[in-house]
Amino acid sequence: MLIYIKNLSLKHSINLLFCLFPISFVIGSLIVTLNLYLFLILCIIYIKKKNYKLNFDYSGSILICFFLSIVISSAINHFEGEWINTNQDVVQEHPLLVAITHGYFVRSILLLRFVILYFVVQTLLINNQLSLKEFFISSFLCTGFVSFDVIVQYFFGYNLLGYKWWTGEISGFFFEEAIAGGYIQKFSLLSIFGLLFFLKEKKYKKQAVFIIVLLLTLGTFLASNRMNFLLLFFSLIFLSLITKEIRYAIISSLLVFISISVILVNADESLKKRYSRFLIIDGLFINNIFYSIIYSSNTTDTETKNKEEKLKKSVELNTTLPMHFRIYRTALESWKNSPIIGWGHKSYRVNCSDIVKAKPKTFTPVCSSHPHNYQIQVLHNSGLVGFVLISVFVFMFLLKVFKILINKNYRPHTMYLIPIVMTLFIEIWPIKSTGSLFSTWNGTVVWLIIAFSTILNTNFTKKNLDEPLNNRKSLLLGVTITLFGSLIIKRLFFI
Repeated sequence: MLIYIKNLSLKHSINLLFCLFPISFVIGSLIVTLNLYLFLILCIIYIKKKNYKLNFDYSGSILICFFLSIVISSAINHFEGEWINTNQDVVQEHPLLVAITHGYFVRSILLLRFVILYFVVQTLLINNQLSLKEFFISSFLCTGFVSFDVIVQYFFGYNLLGYKWWTGEISGFFFEEAIAGGYIQKFSLLSIFGLLFFLKEKKYKKQAVFIIVLLLTLGTFLASNRMNFLLLFFSLIFLSLITKEIRYAIISSLLVFISISVILVNADESLKKRYSRFLIIDGLFINNIFYSIIYSSNTTDTETKNKEEKLKKSVELNTTLPMHFRIYRTALESWKNSPIIGWGHKSYRVNCSDIVKAKPKTFTPVCSSHPHNYQIQVLHNSGLVGFVLISVFVFMFLLKVFKILINKNYRPHTMYLIPIVMTLFIEIWPIKSTGSLFSTWNGTVVWLIIAFSTILNTNFTKKNLDEPLNNRKSLLLGVTITLFGSLIIKRLFFI
């Protein structure tokens, strides 16, 4: 083993850490952090060794400006918590020094790790030094295990490691964190294509796709992460429309899933309540979002006031809405107090207490660690400046996708870009409830997917993904042992 590690090349080490990302997301944030920083360090060393040039295009420049806007906003609006409240004299005498050394300003600087991740992954992909194929396969194996574990826990009460399902959402390998559905959804499309890459024999591909799609949909459904399930379901329908090779396998699998889900919903009252409630409140949520943006207490326009009165009826139902929707309202109210530059990194957890104290008449504010929506979080943390920057970044991405789709010479290779593009679309879906865009766990997932999308900036072709995979058995064994070994250790420490 030691000899193997000693002889492991820098490139292989980087790709090993790259393939371990899907596994680390299952194990926990600490492992994600260690994996991320080690990956970045080795990538920087390797890029410098190979004298690769970083591709500072317009998209990359905009991304840098976006993160700098958060850093600047954090420096201006330095929230120092308890320390600042008990050291007002120091604050008044040295405000800049306090902002730099004690506030969330320091933490905002660490967000630049996502910028570094973007550029190093882009550089290595362009130079064909990272194996997207193996990352896809690792995603397939991990999501398959997680989905199967969720199903086992639902029907038997315990998961594969003996963790008991108590109440609420099924957690599976994530134990007390109810994020199994979100994890499956994030890597589902990558998983399907990873399966296609893993199987050489075409005669088994359709059957395998049928099984994995059924496994993913049922796992996400039973995990009761409702928005994630709906996004997965409709993305699979769209995938079936644009991929002829696996179209009927996906459609038939979804039909079987619908039959199973109908039986389960009728037999399980808790599932029926969760999904029926979700459909009822969806319209109210949209009304609340628009109302939050347009409402102004000092408006004098009669027509606007009449509209407000009509919308207030839905707002009064605020107590019946899910917690996330109330958090959105609170975040938007907070943003209005600093609309241009926002409030900086991790500001919501501080600002929401002020909104609660204000006791607004139109809704019931709710505090949390973050706004639970990417767009609202960007708006709150970086204001209109950051929101416009990231919107331009997304627009440029969409423009590149459109150019690829109409390019006849590139069209044969677009199939290999489908999971990347669709996954990114799902992640930035505007009304989706999400984790924090800048957290270790969720942030790394999102910015990895964004980094993958950079291959659209290059002449990346089918050849980059079509290199023969000679170590399928080794990859399967390695991922399985690493995943279950880590989870067993996690389970022991968890107890």
